[in-house]
Amino acid sequence: MSQVLNSPTLALLYLAQGHPGRARGTIVEVLAADPDNGHALALQARLRERPPAELSAVFVASATSGPRPTHPRPTHPRPTHPRPAHPRPAATLALRWSVPEILIPDGIDERDPGHDLHIVFAIARLDGPPSLRYSSLRCGALAGEERIPMPAGPASIVLSLAWGGAHGSHFHALAVTEALRW
Repeated sequence: MSQVLNSPTLALLYLAQGHPGRARGTIVEVLAADPDNGHALALQARLRERPPAELSAVFVASATSGPRPTHPRPTHPRPTHPRPAHPRPAATLALRWSVPEILIPDGIDERDPGHDLHIVFAIARLDGPPSLRYSSLRCGALAGEERIPMPAGPASIVLSLAWGGAHGSHFHALAVTEALRW
C-alpha cells in the first residue's frame, strides 16, 4: 500500500519537523476531501502566512550633526577657565516601523496597541574599554517614525521591534535590524 494517509495529525508532524510547506500541502489535500474538517480548518488558519512587522534604521543628516556654526570673534578677552563641554550627537538615526494588526498578541490592549510596542536597542563602543548600553523607546503606535541622536563613534547599534516589557515581562521580538556602524 503506497497511498499516503493525509490528515491534520500528519500535517502537525510535518510542522513539528520544520516543514511548514508540507504541512500546508497536506491540509489542502485534507480539505479537498473533507471541506468541513474542523481540525484541518483550525490548522489552516494557524499556518496562514502573516505579513511581517518591519523596522528600518538609517543615518540621516541633521542640523545637530554638522559642523558647529561660526560666530564673529568676541571683542572682549576670552575667559581663562575652561568651558563645560556640551555633548553633541555625532549622528541622527531615523527609525521607521510598522506592525500589521493581525500580529497583535492576546493580552495587548487593542484600543492602544502601540503602548506595549517598543524599539529596544543596544549600542557598543568600538574603541577604548568595552562598553555596551541598552535602552528602549516606546513606539506609541503600530506604525511611525522617530529620530534619535547617536553618541560619537566609533560604535555599533542593533535594534529590535518588540512587544512587552510591562510589569517586568519579557520582550517578544517582531523584527531585528542588521548592525549599523559609525
